Order: sequence, then structure tokens, then C-alpha cells
Amino acid sequence: MISYTDSQKWEKIIQKYPYFQNIYILIAKKNYSTTAIAQAAIRVSDRIYLKKKLSSSKKNTQNTLITQFLNHTTLKPSQTSTVPTKPVEDLTQKNTLWNDQFATITMAEIMKKQGYKNEARKIYEKLLLKFPQKKTYFQQKIKQIEKN
Repeated sequence: MISYTDSQKWEKIIQKYPYFQNIYILIAKKNYSTTAIAQAAIRVSDRIYLKKKLSSSKKNTQNTLITQFLNHTTLKPSQTSTVPTKPVEDLTQKNTLWNDQFATITMAEIMKKQGYKNEARKIYEKLLLKFPQKKTYFQQKIKQIEKN
């Protein structure tokens, strides 16, 4: 924040030179309040320059705060928990259940390429029941899986 004497000096500069853009940038940078930034945005012709100046100020403030925190903080090792642990439920079984809507030719091919030949054969058998008009195609694919 700006001290009271600094703000009085800057007010005199603003009264004497109302179009002096840099003073508004300095005030916005020091105060970093919404009113100071709004005043600077109104009076500064190059808002990209204003944004760069304000963001560099904010970054410097953040870097200073982080450095101070790291210098004054000592990390303590975490203590072991005395809370009794409960057995963890295996949620993977619920999520890996097979759903018939995924029974497609593409899925069967993927299973076959990944080495899950039994699963690929089961998919082709389901597809055989689902699409009887492609019976010969699916039987041929099942025979290929059984050969390999």
C-alpha cells in the first residue's frame, strides 16, 4: 500500500499533470485495488502495457511470498496414523464387468490382437446370435481364433 505522504505527493502530480499516465500505473501497481486499476485503465492509452506492468507486479509479489514461506517454514515428518485401517473394498471388479453393448466386431478384433482369444471368441458368438445374417463371417472368425 502507498503511504499517506506518498499518496499526497502523487495527488499533487496528478493535479499538475492530469494526463501523466505513468503515475496512474504506479498507483495501480502499488495499491493493486480495483479502483486504482480502473482509474489506470481509464487514463492509460496502452492497456496491454498496463496489464504487463500489473501482472509483473503480481508475479513479483507472489514470488516474494513463496520465498518467504519457504525460508521460514520447516517441514516436519508426518506422524504415523493411530486410526485403525478398514479393509478397502475392491472397486475394480464392479467396473470391469462385461456389458453386451460393447460386443462389436471391432471389440472382438481388439481382444484378439491383445491376446484375449477366448473373450474374442465369446464376442463373436454373441454377435452370431445378434446378427444371424452374418453367420458365415462370424463362424469363419471363430475358426481363425481356434486355429491360432
